[in-house]
Amino acid sequence: MLTIIAAIVPIFLLIVMGFVLRRVLVKEESHWVGTEQLVYYVLFPALLFRTLSRAKLSEVPLFGVGGALLIAVLLMATLCLALRPVLMKRLGVSGPSFTSIFQCSCRWQTYVALAVAGNLYGDIGLTLASVAMVAMIPILNVLSVWVLARYAAPTRLSWPRILLTIAQNPFIWACALGLAANLIGLKLPTWIDEFIDALGRSSLAIGLLVVGAGLQLKGVLRPDAPALL
Repeated sequence: MLTIIAAIVPIFLLIVMGFVLRRVLVKEESHWVGTEQLVYYVLFPALLFRTLSRAKLSEVPLFGVGGALLIAVLLMATLCLALRPVLMKRLGVSGPSFTSIFQCSCRWQTYVALAVAGNLYGDIGLTLASVAMVAMIPILNVLSVWVLARYAAPTRLSWPRILLTIAQNPFIWACALGLAANLIGLKLPTWIDEFIDALGRSSLAIGLLVVGAGLQLKGVLRPDAPALL
């Protein structure tokens, strides 16, 4: 129990620090938007690529973990979609609000998950979390983009547009390239590996600060139906 608490407390403190910094020191939203894009497009993909490219996949229940999580995502997505008519009729949940409920129910907080896995189990934890991302990110992006296009977009998006949006996700590319590098036994020069490692190591702390900066507590005291769900 103490081990779990010790692993979670630093993550919690980083999120709290991000929340405080956003309201006390770094108040301009543009700064946080730029930082979030840096993490999303550069730092976090570097972590995923290096973790997967160096992972000892033979020591990880690859198909067991990936398959179980994939089934869990599909079951939860099916449940949410099945409940949508009830939520709309009984609670007046609008299309855009339903997309928020769907994503909160099916998606995970990637930065927090990787940070906890790394703190608790080290490299093997990061590897398992990365395997989970390989299994979950593609299908979650397909489902999330489809739900947004179906229930929240002002105009119906075409499937080519949806697929293009999914293909532009840097996490998917980082996972795919990392797995490919692992399978072919690619060995990067030391200076390149250390460069990617430095980028990746900075991603979790900065990402958690961004998570904290994005927290909005206004709706906590007066939550509406979607927020309660």
